[in-house]
Formats: sequence, structure tokens, C-alpha cells
Amino acid sequence: MFGFRLPRLGGKRKKATNKVFIDNVIDERVEEEDEKGAADETVKEVLDEIIGEILEKAEQAKQAEPVELPSLTESAIQNFICPISMEIMVNPVTNRDGYTFEHQAILGWLKTKNTCPISRNPMRPADLISNKNLKTTIMWYRHHKLLPPLLPKTDGEEKGTYNSDHLPPIDIPEHPDLSFLDQSDRRMIESAYHVMNRLGAWDYMRRYTPTHRLGYSFDPDLAINRIMNEINHEYGLHSGVSVGYTMRRIEFIAKNGLSFFRQQYIEANSD
Repeated sequence: MFGFRLPRLGGKRKKATNKVFIDNVIDERVEEEDEKGAADETVKEVLDEIIGEILEKAEQAKQAEPVELPSLTESAIQNFICPISMEIMVNPVTNRDGYTFEHQAILGWLKTKNTCPISRNPMRPADLISNKNLKTTIMWYRHHKLLPPLLPKTDGEEKGTYNSDHLPPIDIPEHPDLSFLDQSDRRMIESAYHVMNRLGAWDYMRRYTPTHRLGYSFDPDLAINRIMNEINHEYGLHSGVSVGYTMRRIEFIAKNGLSFFRQQYIEANSD
């Protein structure tokens, strides 16, 4: 408007300064990239070394002697068996008295009772605590095939199986000599033996296999329920533990014959 412009002070110096600044920035970026590349190379070398060690140890492990697994004694296996279902436990739980049961089996018991089946002390479902150590031990032995594998859980109500194949005859005398049994076993087994004779149930028991989780105690099969009820009524003194014990002995006789049962029983109690 007035015909002149104010001069730009220091214009040329500023241009030179900007150039120096840009050159410095470029140099710094180049140095950073060089350092980053060197660091990446170092990390790669370290990783390669670690991976090499892992692969070497893995190869050594393949060539190493196999680990010897601890053997299972009969008494140890008994600790894995639920005293109600007489089956190896899947989800063991322990009550306040220190007794351990299969979770489903003891819950079934507590539906109609409010006492421990062993101590007879008052007991509620809330008293049960998961026995994680025992569960882990059983799973470990199953994994290493030292115990029977865990069968897959079926949908709906679990049922036993019935074998309709032709079976050869075995010795189940009508009037057995059970004098080889100790006093407590004899009272229970002799009473159950008479029930089996009266019901004519030996063949059915021989062919039937109960549910793998709950055993006979909570099996939904009507014939098995009748046999158990009659055995329980005949003896009159059964607990949830003793009736399961008796059913397993009767099952063994039904499937193997009395002679073989006598042989096994005497050998097991000869120590």
C-alpha cells in the first residue's frame, strides 16, 4: 500500500541453518537404523542359541533311558476305589471324617441319608471337599496305562450292559461250603448267596456289567435294584459300604464260579 516492503531479516542464514539441521537428523536416523540392525542381529543370535539348546535337549531326552514308573500294589489300588460304588474314582471327595468317596456316589447316598456311610456321623453335601491330590494321582496312573482307561461319559442316564452271548457253565452249587470265609464276610456273602438262589439271579448277574462310574449302588437297572434290595433286606445290617462290597463278591462268584472265588479269597488272606 505504501510502495515498499520490509526486508526479511536473516533469510539466507536461516536457510543454511535448516539444511544443517536436516543433515543432522538424517545422520542420526542412519545411526539409529545401524544400531537397531546390530541389536536385531544380536537378538537373532541369542534366539538361535536358545533354540539350538532346546533341540539338543529334546534329542537327548529321546535317547535317554525310559523312566521307571512306580508299581501299583493291591493296597494302593484299594485307596483309589470308592467304598460305595466299588469303582476306581473319577472325582474323589473327602468328608470331615477323612473318608473319601466318588462324588456322584456319595451325593446319591446323601439324597436319602444324612450320615456318613462309614462313620455314621452327621454329614451334608457341603461337608465334601475335592481331593485334588488323589484325583491327580489316579489320572497319572491312567495316563501311563497302569489303571483301566476312563470311559467317555455318555449322554443322559448311564446304564450297564448285558451280555446275551452263550456262556459255558460254571460251578455255583445250590448248597455251598463257605467255611473258608472269615466270620464277617461269611455272614454277608452267605446271606446274599441264598438271595441269589431264591431269585434265580445268578445268570443275570453273570451277564450284567454295571455302570463304570457308580457301580451297583446307583445303577438304574430294575433287576439289579431288586437284587440289591433283597440282599439288603435279608442281611438287615448293611451300610452303603458293606452292600457294595457284598455285591462285588457275589458278582465275582457269578462270573467266575465259587471254586475260583475260594482260591482267590484264600490266597488274598493267607498273609
